[in-house]
Amino acid sequence: RTVTKFDFGILSQQLETQEGSGGVRASLLSDGLGLVAETDGLGVGAGNAEGQVRSLANFPGVANLHNWWLEVLVNGGIVGFALYLVFYLTLLRGQVRAARRTQDRFVRYLSLSGALALIGWILGSVGPSTAIHFAPMWIVFGLSMGALVLWRRSRDEAGPRKRAVRRSGSLSSSFYSSDRSTRSPRIVSRSAASDTSSRHRAMNSTLD
Repeated sequence: RTVTKFDFGILSQQLETQEGSGGVRASLLSDGLGLVAETDGLGVGAGNAEGQVRSLANFPGVANLHNWWLEVLVNGGIVGFALYLVFYLTLLRGQVRAARRTQDRFVRYLSLSGALALIGWILGSVGPSTAIHFAPMWIVFGLSMGALVLWRRSRDEAGPRKRAVRRSGSLSSSFYSSDRSTRSPRIVSRSAASDTSSRHRAMNSTLD
């Protein structure tokens, strides 16, 4: 079993000669974009990309597009591709926000791993022949959405606690201030009474 490392020189040579894996992928890319143009950007419909590629006059011998982004575009058209892109970026943004703001370690690790997986899948999705049956992709989507649900649930539960703490703090501060305000007149009255008594004593001593 031979393992060949990735070489850009070999890939560029395959693209020029239209041979090997690089040549097949380049041909599939042009065929897929051609199908999108023929349908005026509407796409061929979900799951119909492989059948449409097989029906081409210059069929390259491989029906799978070997590019998940291209497969979504060919199947769903521009509108379907835009919706998928919005879903993907929203999910990625939510993972980053959850990882930065949550106080739960489990949710933080789950969100961080989901964000890294989504970032890696941007390039990794062009590797397999098709990703419609690629279970790890759907597992990442499911775990990422689950992490967002856990983060929002923990945030909603922490909200009433914070409000209760703030309310108790405001009540204690108001009670302290009112207690001080009620005590201050007593102190003033006592000091005034002591001043008057000392004056009376002084007057009595002078009269005597």
